[in-house]
Amino acid sequence: MWVSAPLVLIAAAAIVFYNNREAFRADGPPGPKCGAVVRRKNAVVALLCAVPLAEAAFLVSCLYYQHGVPYAVKLLCVCEWLIPVAYMDYKKRIIPNALIAAGLGLFAVFLALDVLVWRYDALDVLKAAGGGLLLGAGVFVLCLLVTKGGMGMGDVKLFGVLGLLLGWDGVFYVILHSVVLVAGYGLVMMARKKLDRKATLPIGPFALLSMLVSVFLGL
Repeated sequence: MWVSAPLVLIAAAAIVFYNNREAFRADGPPGPKCGAVVRRKNAVVALLCAVPLAEAAFLVSCLYYQHGVPYAVKLLCVCEWLIPVAYMDYKKRIIPNALIAAGLGLFAVFLALDVLVWRYDALDVLKAAGGGLLLGAGVFVLCLLVTKGGMGMGDVKLFGVLGLLLGWDGVFYVILHSVVLVAGYGLVMMARKKLDRKATLPIGPFALLSMLVSVFLGL
């Protein structure tokens, strides 16, 4: 169950470092005004909320689905990658290019494993990844044009990388569940007068939740 512990530690360290980068650059230890303790607590809370769900998704995919352990490990790694993505988008309203690059690196690793280790046909793997890229990025490019600022290029890049990792069929369900979750949350918040119609919502946390929902429903 704890096979992803190293990934969790790396994600936690990356989040803490990013939030406290100015303090780390300063001379001497960070002072109380830098907010380091609060930020660490926020990072820990985010990880503690998300990691058990990712672990459960891994176990469910291993026990009940027919894709096999390699695919389950891939789903787990995608969930773990989405943890810092969701956190940064929620806290900063931005998805750093470094995290997008990490997702591309994850795709490269699994592409090599699929072709060289698991002996899948390289053309079939690339077709699935290309279709996922076009679907994931294309949908959010349209959203970017329609909403005129309601979406950002970070959202386009995020779902483009998810498309590469999951293929067109996998990213379709993640997009579907993300839209349902965002719409549901937005309607509830507007009903409670916590948001207005012009408010924008970070898509990263909903991408993580929709990924987990998709896994449980049989991605």
